Amino acid sequence: MTTKYNMVKQAVKSKILDGTYTPHQKISSESELMKEFGVSRHTVRLAIGDLVTKGWLYREQGSGTFCADRSQLEREQQIDDQKKIAIITTYISDYIFPSIIRGAEARLSEEGYQVSLFSTNNNHENERMILEKILTQNFDGVIVEPTKSAIPNPNITLYLNVERLGTPYIMINATYDELEPINLVMDDEKGGFLQTEHLIKLGHQNIVGCFKTDDIQGANRMKGFLKAHRQHHVPITPSNIITYNTENRDSKPVEKLKEILANKTDQITGIVCYNDEIALDFIEVFRNMNIQIPEDISIVGYDDSFLANVSEVKLTSIKHPKIEMGKTAADTIVNLIENQKSNLDQIADSSKIYEPELVVRSSTKESLNLKST
Repeated sequence: MTTKYNMVKQAVKSKILDGTYTPHQKISSESELMKEFGVSRHTVRLAIGDLVTKGWLYREQGSGTFCADRSQLEREQQIDDQKKIAIITTYISDYIFPSIIRGAEARLSEEGYQVSLFSTNNNHENERMILEKILTQNFDGVIVEPTKSAIPNPNITLYLNVERLGTPYIMINATYDELEPINLVMDDEKGGFLQTEHLIKLGHQNIVGCFKTDDIQGANRMKGFLKAHRQHHVPITPSNIITYNTENRDSKPVEKLKEILANKTDQITGIVCYNDEIALDFIEVFRNMNIQIPEDISIVGYDDSFLANVSEVKLTSIKHPKIEMGKTAADTIVNLIENQKSNLDQIADSSKIYEPELVVRSSTKESLNLKST
C-alpha cells in the first residue's frame, strides 16, 4: 500500500515529468498540497524535502519551492552510462510481438545497446508509468508501439517532455498524429481492402468483417473493408460489422459471430478478421457448429503470424513484416541517436509504410454462389 508521503512525492514528480511543472516554475504551496491530498504539513514537508535532496525541486528563501531544471544533470549522467534503448509495446510475449522484438534486439545488440522491454498491455495508465520511468532512467532512445492509438492519448505531455530532454523516439505499427513522430507502419487500409477484395473476387457477397476499434490499425482495416465493398458494388450489411476493444476482446467477437450465424435467413459465406488470433477463435466456433472451412465459409486473417500455419486449416492472411520492422526500427533509432536528426525533411525520410501482401492458403475458396460475369 502506498504511504501518504510517497503519494505526495509521486504526484509532484509526475507533474514534473508530464510538463505540468516546467523548470523554475513555482509549485503548489504546502497548504495547497495539504488540502489536495488530505495530509499533514509534516507529510508534505517530508515529500518535498526528499524531492529537493534528489534534485527534482529547489527552494528559494522567502519565495517558495520551484521545479528544478534536470536536463543538464541528466545529460551529465549519460556520459559514462552504458548505451540504453527502451522498447515499449502493447504486449511482449504474445502473437507477433516476439518476432518484432527479436529483430530489434539483435540489431541493437550488434551496436552495443542494452535493451529494456516494457509492456503497456494496451493500457494508458501503464503507458504513463513506463514513460515516467523512462524519463528518470536516462535512455538514449525509445521505440514505441502506441497504446490504444485510435483514441485520444492522455500521455502526450510525457512524450513532449521526452522531446524536451532531447531523447529520440520512433513509433511502430501505429502513430500518435499529434506528435508527428518518425513511424514504421503498414498500409492497413490497403490490407483490409485486399482481404475483402480477395473474398469478393471469389464470389462472396455476404461477408462479415471483425475489427478492433481502439487501435488505429483496426479502424484503417475496417475502412479498407468498406472501400472494397463500394468499389466492387457489393452491398454492405450493417449487422455484419463486428467491433470490439481491448477490454471486451475475449467475449464480444465470438458472441456477436454466434448471433450472426444463428440468423438462418441470410447465411454469410466469408469473413474478414482483424488478425489471425481472432480468425482462430472463429475457426473454433465453426468447428463446434460443424461448419466446414472453406467449403461452407471462407475466412481471411491478418499478420501472417505463426498461427496461420498451426491450425488444421491453413489461414489465408495479410503478411506483416515483423522481424524486418524490428530491424528497421533499431537501425532508425540508432541513426537518430548518433546524428540527432531534428528537421522535418529528415523525419519524413526516415518514416516507412509497408505494403501489405496477401498470402493465400486453404481457408478460402470460390463461393458456391459465384456467378459468371
